[in-house]
Parts: sequence; structure tokens; C-alpha cells
Amino acid sequence: MKGKEHVFQYRYVCEKCGKQTDWIKTQFDEITEGQGGVELISNIVDKNRFSKQLQTFKDNVLNGKYGFQFVGGSSCPFCGARQSWLPATSQSIMKPAARIAAYIGLNVFFGLIFMIIIMICKANYLLEDFDDSLMLLIAFVVFPLIGLFFAIKRNIKNAKIDKQLTASTVVQNKPDIDWNGI
Repeated sequence: MKGKEHVFQYRYVCEKCGKQTDWIKTQFDEITEGQGGVELISNIVDKNRFSKQLQTFKDNVLNGKYGFQFVGGSSCPFCGARQSWLPATSQSIMKPAARIAAYIGLNVFFGLIFMIIIMICKANYLLEDFDDSLMLLIAFVVFPLIGLFFAIKRNIKNAKIDKQLTASTVVQNKPDIDWNGI
């Protein structure tokens, strides 16, 4: 359960363009256990729980595990470069999988269009000898496989671009955190 929110600030020097950002406010959420009366009793019993949580959080940040929300997005406000110290997000992890699903879905759509065209041609006696099982195989196997091929090809290309962008970082900087707000 989420408890009290404690605001602090961070800033960083961009690894690519070298510009310093302004101080950006974010928060550390106190974690509470239980609900209602149990939560109140646990807060009374362990008054140092928040300071222990905060110390663990600070230790994680000092060890390079940035578990806080980066307000303003994951890229430099000046040049748009993603910083190497940012944690991986579900969006960055799911992007390749979403791309594969989109390419396969699009090609299933193309397969359906192909199937409709073949059925119209058969209805007008233009393709009397075309086998229905071959039409289904092409529409629902061949077209999605083509989509999978192009999606994988695009994911490989994007991975190379991301690797080049990460390799082109001038220096690996860490964010500067002002703990006075907490």
C-alpha cells in the first residue's frame, strides 16, 4: 500500500549534448503495510520504518538502481537522447513484441483481403480451379509469416540504432540528487 509522498529533486548532465537540466521534482513514496487500524498500529510500533525505507532507497540510488519516477520523460529535454542510467521501462521492453504483433496483425488483414479477392474471382468463374485450402494457407500462414519476417528485421534494425546511440554517448553521467526535500 502506498503511504505518504516525499518530494525531492534531481538533475543531470546529458550524456550526449553535455547540457545541464534544471532541477526536476519527483517523489519517494513511503510504503505502508496493512490497512486501517493495522497500519496505524504498525506506524506507532515502528517509528523508524520510513527512515529505514529512505536509507534503503538512497543506497539503491547510490548503487545505480534508480527506482524513482523520472518526471519529464526518459530523454534529454535539449537533444532528446535517452540516458544510459535510466531503468528499463515496460514500454521499452514491450516495444519489440508490440511491433511483431502489429506486423502480424496487419498481414492477417492483408491475407483477409487476398482471400476476399480470390473468393470474388471464384464467384465470377475467373479462378475455378483454385483450391480453398491453398487460399486459407496463403491467407493465414504465409502472410503472417511475411509479417513476422519484416517485424524481426525491423527489430534488429532498431536494436542496432539503439546500440549506436548508446555507444555515441560522450560520457556516462549519473543524476545529481538533492536529498534535502525529504
